[in-house]
Amino acid sequence: MLWSYKGRNRLVSTPAIGQDGTIYLGHGRNPLCAIDPADGEEVWCTTKNRGTFADRSSPAAAANGNIYIGGRDNDLWSVLANGETQWQFHIQTDGDVTTSPVIGNLGGLIYIGSDSLSAGYFYAMRPGPVADPAWLNILGGGLRNVSPALSHDGTVVYVTTSGYRLHALDALTGIQLWDLVLERRRNGARGPNYTPVVGDDGTIYVGLDEGLFAVAPDGTLKWRFKTGRRRIFSPPAIGIDGTLFVGAARRTDGMFFALTPEGVEKWSTPIKGRLFNTAPVVDAAGTVYLAADRTLRAFHPEGDGEGGASVKWALSGFARRVFDSGTVIGDRVLYQGSRDTRLYAIGDQIE
Repeated sequence: MLWSYKGRNRLVSTPAIGQDGTIYLGHGRNPLCAIDPADGEEVWCTTKNRGTFADRSSPAAAANGNIYIGGRDNDLWSVLANGETQWQFHIQTDGDVTTSPVIGNLGGLIYIGSDSLSAGYFYAMRPGPVADPAWLNILGGGLRNVSPALSHDGTVVYVTTSGYRLHALDALTGIQLWDLVLERRRNGARGPNYTPVVGDDGTIYVGLDEGLFAVAPDGTLKWRFKTGRRRIFSPPAIGIDGTLFVGAARRTDGMFFALTPEGVEKWSTPIKGRLFNTAPVVDAAGTVYLAADRTLRAFHPEGDGEGGASVKWALSGFARRVFDSGTVIGDRVLYQGSRDTRLYAIGDQIE
């Protein structure tokens, strides 16, 4: 551990990294803080409307320095690089904005959802000095603690509702292209992160209660990998060769899987922990990182050659269990939030 930043309460928002390396962190009461990556010192925290609890939405940093984040005051926030609030967009339907914004490449539209009493208000906001919605689609299902995903050309945006349905929308107009029911029942829980992930060939992968689903860009189901009585609470990660890495758990009985793009198991390993909203991440060399319980592990992507995992290293220095805040890769540094109120920087000591 290179340094740790102590927040004011538990950290359950995944940090984002700006183009200059500044770390932006959703905070329980501010709702956004900027952290210096060199030493973990706080650069600024927003002070307007303290108490909004932006603790579920994770920030998104735009190329122009703006940072977008949702709050439990029913607002989407746009914050400038100096910490000043540019605008707040208030959603009138009493819906916490616990989704994490995604910035598109078609006009820089910002995609954001609000639960809105389980109606699922999904917006595209234009970037600019004032709050300016480009379109709204009411999806008819809860939008809680998920993030949208974009097709590689940016023309289609994917999002899940109520933990059982996947929607595809035209990114410019918001018109629904298709939707697909993946499971038999809705999931009303706030915690799980059912964010979709898009592969190189356009396949959309979604982890839900009943396994990992692969959906073709036209909305047809390609395959499902069943995880038995274990449920998937976090999105998968995709390796440099297309391998899928995903965790599933039943209470603290977790299992971490590596799958081929066709949904065939390559290797797996038991992992103690809930694997709850802590998605794995893969670096440029292919190393896979996963935080679970009080430990951060680095895995060789190919496994041990016998159907099991091969662990490069494991760091067990967290005072409390790590979940709800995902791991983020910076410049030779990993950033990991924890429920012990700290954001940790982990990596090689750079002279």
